[in-house]
Amino acid sequence: ICRLTETASHCSLRLFSQECMELSCSDGSIVVFGIFKDDSEQGRAAKTRRVESCAGRAAVVTVAGEAGEDLDQRRAALRQAKEQRENESRLAAAEEDGKRLAAKQLAAEKQEAAAAAGRAAAAEKESKKQKQQEKQQRKMQSSEEDARKALGSGLKFDVLRSGSGSTAKQGSLVSVHYEGRLAKTGRHFDKGSIRFRLGRGEVIAGWDQGIVGMRVGEQRRLMVPSHLGYGKRGSPPKIPPGANLVFTVQLNQCN
Repeated sequence: ICRLTETASHCSLRLFSQECMELSCSDGSIVVFGIFKDDSEQGRAAKTRRVESCAGRAAVVTVAGEAGEDLDQRRAALRQAKEQRENESRLAAAEEDGKRLAAKQLAAEKQEAAAAAGRAAAAEKESKKQKQQEKQQRKMQSSEEDARKALGSGLKFDVLRSGSGSTAKQGSLVSVHYEGRLAKTGRHFDKGSIRFRLGRGEVIAGWDQGIVGMRVGEQRRLMVPSHLGYGKRGSPPKIPPGANLVFTVQLNQCN
């Protein structure tokens, strides 16, 4: 039908056939396409094929005459393939979003776990510190209790600071600075300075007993039971009935 030359690298042919035909090419490629129409039938689209022939061998292309339905099928297949690709793309995007969300959740969980571990470590450290402080306090309290002196009357006292002056005895005229609190609640009820003579009943019995033996400059904590303080009647409104008292006293003068 046609021979290609160096100056004519391709050629176009318009052919008419019935139901089918065959084309062959000894070298090169054949592209078959087109629409044809006659007076008696509707136009039909032909198959389009590209065939590369091997050197020395003829390539044969068969073109079917009934191509309209095949073209519709190809279009439908293309639409289906496109929809499938779009679905796959959406699935891949959803999967990627899921992976990112999972990674974000994992990072958040790791961060929360690290924060929880930090809080647990801080709580443990604080607990150890508190236990150590409690142990030290118990040790100090035990030491104080070991050093605490008790009289047969029920009075107890701690020496908070030693003195170096004259020693208070029964009948001594003393000047004392004091501060009083309720033993049960620790509520402060009185403080000041007072001058009196020891052993004459000018003050509560707990003072007459607890200040004896103090030296000028000495400071003591007196734990006074109620019967050596204000007894069952108390001293309303500041001191309730039957209250045990704690006094911090310092001997300033002794004559």
